[in-house]
Amino acid sequence: MTNPCIDTEKLDCFSNDELLTFYCNAAKTGCSASGHTKSRMNNFQAKLYAAELSAREESVLEYYEAASKGTFNGPGSW
Repeated sequence: MTNPCIDTEKLDCFSNDELLTFYCNAAKTGCSASGHTKSRMNNFQAKLYAAELSAREESVLEYYEAASKGTFNGPGSW
């Protein structure tokens, strides 16, 4: 189920594994959504998760590779 209540201003409370899951799910939803807004918002979310992972010095999958591992409308997607 999608959690639109994830406060992207406070990503520090999530584990690296959770952020990676959120990133993959947002990428999958961004790539698969038929609506422009849903696609754009998920692309934006994915960039925020990737930036947080990078700030933690974690490796970040390439966007389309992440999308292939994600779940459409999974946790972390918009």
